[in-house]
Amino acid sequence: MTDQPVDLLRQALSELKPKRVTIAFSGGPDSTALLLTAAECLPESLRAVHVNHGVHPDADTWVTHCREVARRLGVAFECLTVDAGSLPDHPNEGQLRDARYALLSRDMREGDVLLTAHHADDVAETVLLAALRGGSSHELAGIPRLRPLGRGMVCRPWLHVSRAQLIALVKATDFGWLDDPANASTEVRRSFVRSRILPALAQRWPDAAASLAATAQRQRQTATALDELVDLHLAAHAGPPLMIQADALDPLSLDTQVLLLQRWLTSGGVSLPPARQLRELLQQRDTCADDRHPALKLQEHELRSYRRSLFLVRNDRQSSPAPITTRWTPASQPALKLPDGSTLAWRGSEPPPELTVATGSVGITVQREGENRHRNLNKILQQLGIPPWSRADTPLVFQDERLVQIGNAWRSRRLTEFLREREQDLTWLRS
Repeated sequence: MTDQPVDLLRQALSELKPKRVTIAFSGGPDSTALLLTAAECLPESLRAVHVNHGVHPDADTWVTHCREVARRLGVAFECLTVDAGSLPDHPNEGQLRDARYALLSRDMREGDVLLTAHHADDVAETVLLAALRGGSSHELAGIPRLRPLGRGMVCRPWLHVSRAQLIALVKATDFGWLDDPANASTEVRRSFVRSRILPALAQRWPDAAASLAATAQRQRQTATALDELVDLHLAAHAGPPLMIQADALDPLSLDTQVLLLQRWLTSGGVSLPPARQLRELLQQRDTCADDRHPALKLQEHELRSYRRSLFLVRNDRQSSPAPITTRWTPASQPALKLPDGSTLAWRGSEPPPELTVATGSVGITVQREGENRHRNLNKILQQLGIPPWSRADTPLVFQDERLVQIGNAWRSRRLTEFLREREQDLTWLRS
């Protein structure tokens, strides 16, 4: 590889223009190389942060080593300690990583950049592990160069630099580094790939790590293109929040529907279930009777089907708050907070003097403005396509005892004309 670490670091810093730069400093050879190089580029706005997981018996010795390296370089040093109570008795690599990044995320300020020393060999390991577990194109894309972290960004400027280059960089100085025994343990999957698989591949294909890193880059380009196309499709079929309308799914093959659903969930910060579970839900959506509502339980949500559209419902909103009926004067209170956390918002300067807002009264009969008889409210909500679990939360807006608006699903002709003529709006904002 011909990329020079110092040039790649300068390029990243020039591109990001950070207010403060933090080096994730474990004390190993990779992060030592990064700290040495960054100290040369950014002697003033730099700090080194070491995360003490408190798991290894030499953890305190590692902190002392890292502090001493930072002192010799004249770099500010800070140690963040993982709360032992937040970890299981024998945490695995993934649990330690999650705890580490949770601490670093909370430590980030606006405009901060966290630099990590991930390199091409790390990318090769990640790609191989993803391939062995049948990973998606996003997983085969390896390690992202940039991603948000807390209020800042994490940047990996050396994804095309080899581990050998970084070790050579440190060996050219009088600084040493720490060796974590876990990195040599073949019981850890990543360590097994690092110590056994990659060296064996390199004997037959010397550029194996570089080739795998290049493969990851092409997979990332493919995954990015797919995301952009899916986002365009979702935007073209935009529906209410937390909902994918049937017409966004119907023209697509089942495989593409799964991709679209994964992208939609990921964009909303929802942990993805296995693809086969999404596939099963989509198949049930196509074959179940109209009175059936197939659902898939996620970690903090439930994905439900109603009339072949899909809805994302939080687990903590399975039951509706108690019914309310309240007077509302939009002129003095433009936004009305409802018991479920949603809001009715009036936008404009000429609201009606008073409205009545009700929720939870599903079993009643109502007379909509423009109609000459009372009708069963539940039937009206059903005809409007409002799913059963949302009906009790949907606000009913009355004026002079006549129903003039139902959530965002229906509005009387007179209210519609009143709002249009005055360029005003009455909207139900869901949390």
